[in-house]
Amino acid sequence: MGKSSVKDVAKLSGVSLGTVDRVLNKRGNVSAKALKAVEDAIIELNYVPNIAARMLANPKRFTIATVLPISLEENGYWHKQGEGIRTAARELEDIGITIVEYRYQLTSIEDFIIKSDEALEAEVDAILTAPIFADATKRFAAQCEKLNIPLCYMDSLPESELHVSFNGMSPRRSARAAAELIDFGMDLEREQVLCLAVLLKGEGTSNIEQRQAGFTKYFSDIKKSHAVVHGVIIIDGTEEKQLDDILEEENIKGIFVLNSRSFAIAPMLKKDILLIGYDLLPENIKHLRSGKIKYLVNTQSAKQSFKGIMKLSRILTGRERTNSINYFPTTFVSRENIEDTLEEIKQHAKT
Repeated sequence: MGKSSVKDVAKLSGVSLGTVDRVLNKRGNVSAKALKAVEDAIIELNYVPNIAARMLANPKRFTIATVLPISLEENGYWHKQGEGIRTAARELEDIGITIVEYRYQLTSIEDFIIKSDEALEAEVDAILTAPIFADATKRFAAQCEKLNIPLCYMDSLPESELHVSFNGMSPRRSARAAAELIDFGMDLEREQVLCLAVLLKGEGTSNIEQRQAGFTKYFSDIKKSHAVVHGVIIIDGTEEKQLDDILEEENIKGIFVLNSRSFAIAPMLKKDILLIGYDLLPENIKHLRSGKIKYLVNTQSAKQSFKGIMKLSRILTGRERTNSINYFPTTFVSRENIEDTLEEIKQHAKT
């Protein structure tokens, strides 16, 4: 069977070409009956829109900028999202969309401002960023809105930012899910859990603050706030002493690490502690396999950047006209399912 066309979809569904076009481009004004007929025809015909042909008809070329941190750790969180950017770039190059990366120092708000201004001065068509520095990102978002530049966030979504797109996990809900897991696995009438941020000096904490708020609110809701201890460890060569000082003062049997650096805590634990953290980084996976880390939240950083860029590409090419919020489900990975999870990620990268 040859490749199906828009005319084939219209004929099979019994509607006009204009109706099919409105369904494909999500322009509304389509009845529920017509929408279902078109969707059924698309599935039956295995119809795939010819985006490249659309771009040939409208030869305008676009540039999407990413304004994201430099990864200070090999195979760290900000290194992993680069995989999603490269995958998106390969898919979009044939339709005239170029990805340009602006990388800034993770611990420097000044460098973020410089790189974000450079992206605006380059007159790019759309931007993907992460709101690590809340106030500076709010200023940046206002500039994008004024210039009518589509903006998509990854990593976290400030509650006040409703005019942008977002692809990623809800920081608050993911932390609440972790809190529920801890509540199930610990005796919080007699034991305590440490809610811990492991930070570089000067590192932005917008996402961490939202996770902490979600975690704390869960225990407040179930009247167990007394069981939660909050702490911060600064990576400066004295991390083990900082952790020992916290642990010796409290009856802590569980630790929830609010960011991707559980690997920095795992080797320092001198007793059996329920350790939960974020992100499938190689060092985290090593400690997950050994049993030092019990669970990791899979934030799918590569998927976040890929989905964000593809969302912006659809806005630029007219296939979508509005911003949208796309929350990923919270998924926990343990020693029992890590191999299956990694295999799934590997297979997805090939498609």
